[in-house]
Amino acid sequence: MTKRYAVKTIIKEPLSLEEIGKISLEITKKVKHAEVYNNEISKKRLSGKSANIIWIYFGRDESDIVKNNYICVTTWVDDSQDKKWWYRTDNKDTFILNGVHYKIFSYYESLRTYNKENTDSKDDVIFETKKILASVVSLAQKVIHFFNEYNNGVLTEEDFLKKMDNLIPEINKCVVDSQNLNIPPDEIRDWSHACADLIGTIYDFTLYYNRKYISQRTPENRRTCMEMAIKQYYLDLEKVRQLEEKL
Repeated sequence: MTKRYAVKTIIKEPLSLEEIGKISLEITKKVKHAEVYNNEISKKRLSGKSANIIWIYFGRDESDIVKNNYICVTTWVDDSQDKKWWYRTDNKDTFILNGVHYKIFSYYESLRTYNKENTDSKDDVIFETKKILASVVSLAQKVIHFFNEYNNGVLTEEDFLKKMDNLIPEINKCVVDSQNLNIPPDEIRDWSHACADLIGTIYDFTLYYNRKYISQRTPENRRTCMEMAIKQYYLDLEKVRQLEEKL
């Protein structure tokens, strides 16, 4: 029943912490009575209430917002909350100044520099990502094919495990390759993240019929988990396809 908001804010010119504090108080006043909900359940529960907690994150530009890299975050809570907990400080990166609670992200500049130096061109990221996707999706289809044969009694579980013995190392290699890609530019970040989610779901295929973990699940549980992963795979695949149309 706690109404919590997070606000992402772009600072368009250099500001002192005192100035950021004044802005955060202005934003708090505007946001406190906002009516924004993720779903109908939260809307029914919280509609008409003032916010109990408001976090305000400050970045320098849209790229900071997209990458979730912030200079600092201020926290405001109302009297119904445990202020001793929410306003705790370490007098270093977390402190109170002029009545405003701050948390400074000391790694902000280094992360901003790292992002700039390791962000690749749109065309290069798309090319390298699609190359990996072509391989890993092909492997996923093989896993699904063999799993269906196992489900239909064409293969025994031991037969299916033997098939997975060969496919798992190849899938793992694709996963490692995807993790070594350079950072995508902001304009294709959603597509790139969707591709990462798809590859992650395919990696899940390797967990359920893997000899390393076979004793951790019952046959029924293995089958159920694989069926759920396959459903998620097709959802992820469709999301990638839809976002790819916008590239």
